[in-house]
Amino acid sequence: MASDAEIFASFSTKDISPSVSLEACVRVKEVSIMLAARRLTWARVRSAVAVMAPRGHSLPQAPRLLNNAACALHTRNRTAWQKALTAEEFMLSQTKPGTTIAAVNLLQDQKMLQVRWEDSSVESYPYIWLRDNCQCPNCYHPFSQARRVMLKDLDLSVACVDVKVSNAGEGVKMLWADGHQGTYDAHWLQERAFRGPKPEPRDRECRPESRSSQNISLSLELDRMDFASISLKAAVLHCSLSQSLTKSLHHTDTRLRQQLWGRELQDKFPRVSFPEVLHDDHALLTFLESMGVMGVAVVSDVPCEKDQIYSFAKRIGRLKSTPYGMNPNNLEFTDDCLDMHTDLPCLAAKPEIQMLHVIKEFPGEGGETMLSDGFTAASKLKKNHPEYFDMLAKTLVDFVDVGIEDGVKFHICWRAPVIDLDVGGSIRTVNWHQMSRDSRFQVSSSEAAVKWYSAAFAFRDLLYDADNLVELKLQSGDMIVFDNLRVMHGRQEFCADQGERWLQGGYLEGDSLRSLRRVLREDIAATQLSSPNPNAGHA
Repeated sequence: MASDAEIFASFSTKDISPSVSLEACVRVKEVSIMLAARRLTWARVRSAVAVMAPRGHSLPQAPRLLNNAACALHTRNRTAWQKALTAEEFMLSQTKPGTTIAAVNLLQDQKMLQVRWEDSSVESYPYIWLRDNCQCPNCYHPFSQARRVMLKDLDLSVACVDVKVSNAGEGVKMLWADGHQGTYDAHWLQERAFRGPKPEPRDRECRPESRSSQNISLSLELDRMDFASISLKAAVLHCSLSQSLTKSLHHTDTRLRQQLWGRELQDKFPRVSFPEVLHDDHALLTFLESMGVMGVAVVSDVPCEKDQIYSFAKRIGRLKSTPYGMNPNNLEFTDDCLDMHTDLPCLAAKPEIQMLHVIKEFPGEGGETMLSDGFTAASKLKKNHPEYFDMLAKTLVDFVDVGIEDGVKFHICWRAPVIDLDVGGSIRTVNWHQMSRDSRFQVSSSEAAVKWYSAAFAFRDLLYDADNLVELKLQSGDMIVFDNLRVMHGRQEFCADQGERWLQGGYLEGDSLRSLRRVLREDIAATQLSSPNPNAGHA
């Protein structure tokens, strides 16, 4: 009988013998799991999948066996955001018939890859789009269908030094100036051709085209006020506490006027105490006002124990259910730098309020939380580069998340612009998530794709600009709460070998917070009106 290594090698080469027995196939499971335990790279298992796929009829157990091997490998190397598909589905995605590539050419002056297909048609692909969407295992995770390349590490100057057709026209290999070798499947490229009709991208919802630039206006003021001006005390003391005021609040307080912020928030970050929020309506209202105006606050003195988020949510609102479940999630597994992002733009109704409770903070250098006001960045972009603002507000982008959570498969997708405007032309939300942004997006040509990247890089630079960025070293017992429609968050890398970092996160429904805020304001105003001493109590 052949050795384990020989069996696996036979499934990893294109000249596989037709005489491979079913018994040998059965042993692939044990061999693959063994190799996974030895941290075999996914590239080897993937190679076996590609070879076995067209032989499914003669090797009926191959999908199940390779799925077991893939899951074993994936489980050992899983990070918080990586979710596995079955190898059987991955096989199917690798075996769709595609157009054969006849020749390729580098258009260096245009920074484009020109592909001539077997039918003599020609298509061009921008370097920046290709580098952003490299399909090699180092840049793209095949299970979660998510990119690993961060947008902050790319720019329009990316250069390719060599290209060649691979696998008899079934793919392309590109050597980039930084030494990285990118791989691209022919069928994958053909599906994403920038010219011609756009296929409906799987089963995701389509959003209407955004309004014209003439209807785009921002209702937000760039004037930055002192945070103290938003407190209830200032609001009550500077206006008449009459019945008509109470009625006015009831009818007009749908949303507070949002205040844009930047680096100046670093030294006066909104903070409230967890015990006070739980037991004092005035402290709770201060927190809710901060969320409405600034979109962010830190709740301190939270017990360093799991599931404190439940107590907090019970007091201020309602936990938001997502396709991943209702329960808070643990984020203790990764120590990589996390790029600026908003959570879950792949959802038609993405979570509005996000909570991150620091149960244990990393004690050494690194691990700082990064925050940037997406509305501030968008406002500056509109002022300085209105054409970029229009591009990001009008170009629809696909966001996708695919995988398995607690044994249940999911395939979530939504299409929206980076800067999403409401019916009045004001900014409703910002959608920014590099890992789940799909390689497909709604542009008419490769040249238009380059313009979109130019706009995206300008927006990215504003997010990371020192005048707009706030970095906080949170402490154990802190809970940061922020508006996920508006506030970008990220994290500096840290060395997990030097200490532990454990966070628990969850989402709240924004409507429940706004409802509670209005009720508290009305109740406290009524108490003020009925009090014999106008200075009694808190304002």
